Amino acid sequence: MTESTLLPFIRVKGTNHEIGKQIGEYFQKRIAQAFEECKEVNNLIDFDRKHPKRLDSVESLAHKHFPHYMDEIKGISEGSGLDYRQILVANFRHVPFKDDTLESCSTIIFKNEDKIILTHNEDYESIMGKYSYLTAVELDNGTNFFAHSYPGCISGNSFGFNSHGIVFTANSLPNPVKRISFSRIFFGRSILEAKSIEEAIESAQLYSPRSGGVSYNLASLRENKVENLETTADDSCLTEISDKYYHTNHYISEKFKNIPYPKYGNSKTRYRRGIELLSNLKKTTNNALEVLSDKYIAFNSVKDPESGYIYDTICTALFEISNTINLRLYPPDRKKDDYISFSLNDLKK
Repeated sequence: MTESTLLPFIRVKGTNHEIGKQIGEYFQKRIAQAFEECKEVNNLIDFDRKHPKRLDSVESLAHKHFPHYMDEIKGISEGSGLDYRQILVANFRHVPFKDDTLESCSTIIFKNEDKIILTHNEDYESIMGKYSYLTAVELDNGTNFFAHSYPGCISGNSFGFNSHGIVFTANSLPNPVKRISFSRIFFGRSILEAKSIEEAIESAQLYSPRSGGVSYNLASLRENKVENLETTADDSCLTEISDKYYHTNHYISEKFKNIPYPKYGNSKTRYRRGIELLSNLKKTTNNALEVLSDKYIAFNSVKDPESGYIYDTICTALFEISNTINLRLYPPDRKKDDYISFSLNDLKK
């Protein structure tokens, strides 16, 4: 792995509880600072204090169906020294405690005969992005994975890849569930432990209803295959990708394209711009990076008019999947002398 000033990194191993505790201890200051500064997290914490029964019900569901991930959340709380309930709120942020905030992220996929290029802008609330971090995890069940994680949260919200050759990125979609539902972070985390693309697809929709909607971009090294899976609370639509593909934060499949997008969102503007730019470009890594750095696509202190939260592009993840998996993480300004590289070989060390 190359050295970089972009995001800090740690290797951990053990049971779910043990890796959670190690992550919490190592990133204690980052997690505490994020929780102190992030308006979104504090608003969710305040809402929970006033309406605790909602989180109680979601927690009960999670303990029943995802006990090992709940052990990890408990470990993060113990390691960081922060209140367990607050850590729980951060992990359940997609469960609709209140109206949706602006969603973000853009993904470009190029499928060539001998290579898959999967490029992803990770866009999110600025403070949580500023204090996010990277982990290489060696689980007791024999699966290793590399992932980007937000402060206090288990991996599964954004992007990563595993030792079985499965790569994933996630874009939020506007399908709020106004009833008790499973947090989407558990499904993303399950994908990080999948052994095949079929298992990843199954993992993304194990239970319902699911909180919010998600566009999962899933690639498999062994199968030389890449697919997009759009999910709603209770349904899904799978699209196999054979050429160029671009996705932002609204549904684009025929099945779901009529699901409305919040009036204040900029997803459709970014989508139209990306499609326009990609139409005549060759399927290269440089072209994918150039499109995602376009001023109409990348986030630069974008203010959500409903909530007032500020959003930024945190980093750009570039996966090249051919005879192995190579990942490069770039800062938003694409400085070529400051990026993180991590490969499948690094993961297996």
